[in-house]
Amino acid sequence: MRLPISWTLLGVLGLAVTVSAAAHELGHHFVAAVECGGFGHVTFTRFQERDGCRAIIGNIGGPVISFAILWLGAAALHSERAALQGFTAVVSAMPLVRLASVASGGDDWNYAARLVTGNRHTVPLTCLVAAIILPPLVLAYRRLANSHRWLVLPLALILPLFPAAILQPLDVKVYFAWIDHPEAFHQPAVLGIPLMVLSVYGAATLAFFRWALPWLRRHEQTP
Repeated sequence: MRLPISWTLLGVLGLAVTVSAAAHELGHHFVAAVECGGFGHVTFTRFQERDGCRAIIGNIGGPVISFAILWLGAAALHSERAALQGFTAVVSAMPLVRLASVASGGDDWNYAARLVTGNRHTVPLTCLVAAIILPPLVLAYRRLANSHRWLVLPLALILPLFPAAILQPLDVKVYFAWIDHPEAFHQPAVLGIPLMVLSVYGAATLAFFRWALPWLRRHEQTP
């Protein structure tokens, strides 16, 4: 598989990352709503259960969704007819971010471990996440036919994170206050999701399925 390197590809991967991030955060949100019997709050990069609830499954659920996307992408990489789509799924799961997050001790699984045992278990959880992400990354590397694939793969994993570089500061500046002090923050919301967050995630999802996914399918290198 040879990546059609272009600004268009970067835009496609950036959209895929945004859609995957939406699945991750909204997965947290909706699973926690079932677990807690009601909706809490969710933003671009953070979710909070409803008051008085600590959702163990809800915290575990976000990364599980991301890793499912990662492994579905790895499965598609085996196909000559969907390898580019599979590579996009692998990138969209942000595997390096998942690894860095758990290694820092501040991720969802460490938090869930503290809820269950009273302690974070950073080292074993980091090893577990590394074991989950490395096989798809190795497969993606081996499937690449581009020259200098040792450089192409890390750039493909890092450069599409530019939407996160925009949304994270916005989240910290505006929406974290909505979670930390909801009584003092007036923001239109649906089911605990700010309309701005819902609009951005909805627009990115629509653009991905109406434009990016057809583009990927057109550029699959079928035998």
